Amino acid sequence: MLALIPEAHAADMFWSNGRGDGSGGFSTAIHWSGGSPSNPPPPDADDIAHFGMTTGAAFPSTYTVTFTANATNEAVVVEDDSVTFDLNGRTYTTTAFLENKIGTVAGRTGSLTITDGTWDLGTGVKDHTLVGAVAGAPGTLIVSTGGRITGESDLQLGGGGPGTLTVQNGGSVNAFKIGVGSSAPGTLNITSNSSVHVDREGAGFAMRIGGGGVGVIGTANVDGANSTFTITGGLQVGSTGPGFLNISAGASVSSANGTVAPRGTVTITGVSSRWTNSANLDIGQSSFINSQNLLRLADGGQVQAATILISNGARVEGVGTLTGNVSHAGGVIAPGNSAGKLNVTGNYTQTTSSRLQIEIGGVTPATQHDILDITGSAALGGNLELFVINGFAPLPSDTFTILEASTITGAFSNVANGQRRATGDGLGSFLVHYGPASAFNPLQVVLSAFQASLAGDFDGDGDVDGGDFLVWQRGGSPNPMSSTDLTDWKNNYGAPPLVAASLGVPEPSTWVLLSLMA
Repeated sequence: MLALIPEAHAADMFWSNGRGDGSGGFSTAIHWSGGSPSNPPPPDADDIAHFGMTTGAAFPSTYTVTFTANATNEAVVVEDDSVTFDLNGRTYTTTAFLENKIGTVAGRTGSLTITDGTWDLGTGVKDHTLVGAVAGAPGTLIVSTGGRITGESDLQLGGGGPGTLTVQNGGSVNAFKIGVGSSAPGTLNITSNSSVHVDREGAGFAMRIGGGGVGVIGTANVDGANSTFTITGGLQVGSTGPGFLNISAGASVSSANGTVAPRGTVTITGVSSRWTNSANLDIGQSSFINSQNLLRLADGGQVQAATILISNGARVEGVGTLTGNVSHAGGVIAPGNSAGKLNVTGNYTQTTSSRLQIEIGGVTPATQHDILDITGSAALGGNLELFVINGFAPLPSDTFTILEASTITGAFSNVANGQRRATGDGLGSFLVHYGPASAFNPLQVVLSAFQASLAGDFDGDGDVDGGDFLVWQRGGSPNPMSSTDLTDWKNNYGAPPLVAASLGVPEPSTWVLLSLMA
């Protein structure tokens, strides 16, 4: 049986130009050391080109390597120098698997900048390029000013030490796969009319932002109009380590499907900034323990998917637009950034374990109090949570529209139409109206008739009685199970005159209440 043995490379050759600042032509033989009489410099298709840690250099150098013709090497290694490849419209090709490395010396940063030409990482071999290749050795790869990276490469940012890829000033990168925060912190920056395209389909994620290890952070920043990040396959934000995706100032991200979990944060800022998924977007996943995930929209940021699924451990907040059918199956939706409007262009379904949080800071919708505006139907369920903010004191005559839709069905689990719902801060309660029997527009959820709370009135029914003690006992007071809340209940028990609360459970016996008040 024949065994396929990889062919060994011919030589390691080291950039050793001692003239001036170390800059010079790639094809000039005297700028290199290494090789042999049978394989002299400059490095050819079977050789590895090294930059840094050469000829006893005590300190890293910064210089430019100029290309006057196309060149091919097996691989390139940038140890600890800061090198710019000025390609002058030429193509530099590397062909090996698991060989390209940027940043290989602990405590020193290796940096490679590609300008005015193409670095071709080959096809068919899924060439690995490690940026930050060794533990403790940061690596930086910059693609700028007409620079391009092409080929079917697997780019690992943070392969051993911290790794950063910056694509700027019209640069572009086309890769098979990118890992941001593989074994060490990784950062991807796309800015100023630049683009990154990840072209991998099939099972698994083509793009993962977030550490491969506990505490390893991955961050992707896409900023500016005409800055684009396109993934043919799936995009995952958050992994074993935290992942962050920031889209701002008119930038756009597109993927086949998206997942924000198990430790992911996505922030989209600006009316023209968007993340588009051709299939579905999952935020939070119930299969992950202690999963904490956030989608934040600011200043009109936009997200689009066929279905947006919000699960346990997820929070969606802010001012912007969710385009697609929203399935709120767990976690929290909180319109506004301390009061604001969140739009849903599609249908909205809220199920039992989910929570809709609304802040009231004034009578003006979208600027002083939250509103969820749904173009399609709304099927209500789960809990409605209310908070009064910014020192606002609602009047009993004030009304607040907090949700509107083309149709409303279902009911909140914790408040029926026409019943009172206490605020989570214990400041009072509102009557809540919605559905066909509403005293207001049946296509809206409306709050009215605010009633300020007595200290200790934890159920918001206007008196302090045994029902409020049960709320405290079950951890539902403003400061759950605290002695302060219990003292408030003791001090105001029975004032105004005791009225039994209809909670469907027996109140504590008289001797229990008296013993607590003693």
